[in-house]
Amino acid sequence: MTTRILAVDDIEINLRLLEMTLEALPLTIDSAQNGIDAIELAKNNEYAAILMDINMPVMNGFECVEKIRALPLHRLTPVIFITAAGNQANYVQQGYEVGAIDYLNKPFDENILISKISILLALFNERKSTEEALAQVRLLQRQHEQLLNFTAEGIIGLDIENIITFANTAACTLLTAKRNDIVGQSIKDFIDPLSNNKDWMASEFIQTFNENQCNQNDNAHFWRNKHAQFPVQYSQSSIIEDEHRKGGVVIFQDISERKEIENKLVNLAKFDQLTGLSNRALYWEFLEKVTANSQRVGDNLCVMFLDLDHFKNINDTLGHDAGDLLLVQASERLKGVLRNADLIARLGGDEFAVVLQQMTSINDAANVAQKIIDAFSQPFHLFGKDSYIGTSIGIASFPEHGIDAITLTKAADTAMYHAKKSGRNNFKFFDSDMHMRIQSHLEVTNDLRLAIKNNHLLPYYQPIMHIAENRISGFEALARWNHKEKGIISPGVFIPIAEESGLIEDLGQFMLLAAGQQARQWFDGDHKKTRKHLTIAINVAAKQLKQKNFSQQILALLEKNKIAARHIKLELTESALMDDPLDVIRQLNDLRQAGVTIAIDDFGTGYSSLSYLKKFPIDYLKIDQSFIRDIGEEKNDEAIIRAIIQMAHSLGQKVIAEGVETPQQLEFLASLGCDYAQGFLFSKPVPWREAEQFLPMQ
Repeated sequence: MTTRILAVDDIEINLRLLEMTLEALPLTIDSAQNGIDAIELAKNNEYAAILMDINMPVMNGFECVEKIRALPLHRLTPVIFITAAGNQANYVQQGYEVGAIDYLNKPFDENILISKISILLALFNERKSTEEALAQVRLLQRQHEQLLNFTAEGIIGLDIENIITFANTAACTLLTAKRNDIVGQSIKDFIDPLSNNKDWMASEFIQTFNENQCNQNDNAHFWRNKHAQFPVQYSQSSIIEDEHRKGGVVIFQDISERKEIENKLVNLAKFDQLTGLSNRALYWEFLEKVTANSQRVGDNLCVMFLDLDHFKNINDTLGHDAGDLLLVQASERLKGVLRNADLIARLGGDEFAVVLQQMTSINDAANVAQKIIDAFSQPFHLFGKDSYIGTSIGIASFPEHGIDAITLTKAADTAMYHAKKSGRNNFKFFDSDMHMRIQSHLEVTNDLRLAIKNNHLLPYYQPIMHIAENRISGFEALARWNHKEKGIISPGVFIPIAEESGLIEDLGQFMLLAAGQQARQWFDGDHKKTRKHLTIAINVAAKQLKQKNFSQQILALLEKNKIAARHIKLELTESALMDDPLDVIRQLNDLRQAGVTIAIDDFGTGYSSLSYLKKFPIDYLKIDQSFIRDIGEEKNDEAIIRAIIQMAHSLGQKVIAEGVETPQQLEFLASLGCDYAQGFLFSKPVPWREAEQFLPMQ
C-alpha cells in the first residue's frame, strides 16, 4: 500500500512545486487548495505527514490543522508549516499550539524538505509495521484464548507472585466466578484461602514453583468463593525463561463424579451393604492393626464372635426379607450396647464379630457379652410379628488366647461354636479344652496335603459364555476334593484350610497344570482352528502372588508342559493386587507379554485404589455374584453393576458377570453391554467329560 502525504496551499503552482520536489520519494501526494478540501481528504485517508500553508482564504492553516487534529486518524500526524511569512514569533507559537513539528520558509530548501519527509516516511512505515505486528499478535492471542476456552479443563495463568493473570472459560465455570473476579486475585484464594501466610508459603504448591518444578496432584481440593470445597485433580508447571521463573500455569478438573464412584466402591468394599457395619475385609484390616499395636504398647483387647441362634428358622418361616430386617435390627442393638471405639463387623450371613479395646480386665468382655445377650432377649418386630432369637458368643482375649489376628479369630470362633453346643444364648471364653477342635482342623489339613500329593483333587469346569454372540468363550477351572471317606468336598470347605496351612501354593500349581493340560487337549491340535480363542481360567491366591518369582514359575510350568499361554486366564482378587502393587504390575506385565490374560475376580467385594486399578495390566473384571443375585430387586446393586461396566469399558477391559441364574439377570446384563456371563443358568461346574459338550465342533 502506497504511503501518502497531504499538501495544502491556496496557490496551485506551490503545490506543483512540492510534487516535483518530492517525486523521487516512494509516496503519493494528495493536494488541497483550501482548508475545507483538506479536512475532507483527511477524513478518508491516513497521512505520513501534512505540509500546510498558513495564509489561505476562508480558513487559515492554523484553523485547518486544529480541525484535522481532532480526527481519530490524525491525532499524532506530523505537520510542517510552509509559509512566506517568515519565522514570526506569534506564528511559531500558534503553530506549535495546534501541533506543528516544524516550519519551513518559502522559498524552501528542497534538500531539507526531502530529508525531513524521508525521515517522516520511515517513521510512519515503521509505526505501521509495528501496528500490523501487534495486530497479528493480538489475533494469535485471541485464537489461543479461544482454544483454551474450548477445553473442558480449567486453565489458570500466574505471574511471578502467583497472582492470576489468565483464566479460561472452564476455570470460571468450575470456580463459579466471573473472569474479572478471578484475574488479579492470588491463587491462594482458590487453593487454600483459610491457611495463614506462613503455612501457605511452606506448602507443596508454593515450594514446587520456588524450585522451578512441575507437579501433579490427583487428590486435592479447590475452593469456590472461599466457602465451598470441591475435589480436583491438578497439575502445575513453572514457566521458565533464561533459567528464571516468569510465572506458572495450573490446569485442573473437577473429579466430584469420580470421587463419588470411588466412595461407593470403598463403601462397597469395606462396609456391609445391608447393615452398614464393617465387613469381613475391614474386620481383618482393623484387627491386624490393633493386634500389632497391642504387641508394641501392651494394651488388652478381646475378639467376640456372635452367631444368631435359629436364624435359619426366621428365613424359612417368614422369608428372606424378614431375615434381612432381623439382621438390621440386630446390628442396631449391637451399636446400642457397644462403644464408638469398638469395631462391629458383619462377617456374612448371621455371623458378627466385635473387637473390644482398652479393657481394664477380662470381666469387661463378660459384662459386654451379657449386655448383648440381654439386648437380644427382647422381641424383634418383623412385619407385624414378634420374633425371639438369642445369640451365641465366643470370646478370645489378647495375649492369652493369641497375639495375632488369625489366632485370635480362630479362638473366638471355636469358643462361639462351644457356646452353641452348650445350649445357645450364652457366651464362652476360649479355653484349653477347645484345643481339640484345632487338632481336628490339623487332621483335615494333613488329609488335604496327601490329597494334593496323590492327585485326589479334581478340576471341575464351569462354562463362560459370550453374551452378545451366545457362544462359549472358555471355562473356569474349580477344584473339587474327592475325599477317601467323605466323598466330594467343595472348595468352600478346603480352600480356607489350604490358605491357612500354606498348601494353597501347591494347590494352585496342581490346578494350573491340570487345567493347562486340559486346554492343550481341547483347544490345540485338530481343534486349533475352531477353538483357538478359548481360555481356561484358574484362580490365584494372594499368597501365590506374593512370591517374587510368581510369573516366572507360571511361565516355566507352561513352557515345560507345552501349554499355550493364550489359553490361560489367571483370576486374582482385589486384595491380592493391592498388597504390593508395583511388584504385581511388573509380574502381570511379564505374564501378559507371554500371552496370559488377567482377570480380577469377585470385583466389588474388596478394595482397590482406582488410581492403581487403571495402571494394572488387566483384561477382565468379574462382577461378584452378590450383586447379580439382586438384579430386579435392588436398585443400588444395579447402579453399582452399571458403574463397574462403564468404568471397565473406559479402561479397555471386558466384564464377566458371575452367578447368573435367571434369564432376567442375563437380559439386564446384556442391556448394559456386559461382555461375558457364567452361572447356573448355563451350567454348574462339571467334570471335563460333561464340560466338553459345550465346545464347538470341528
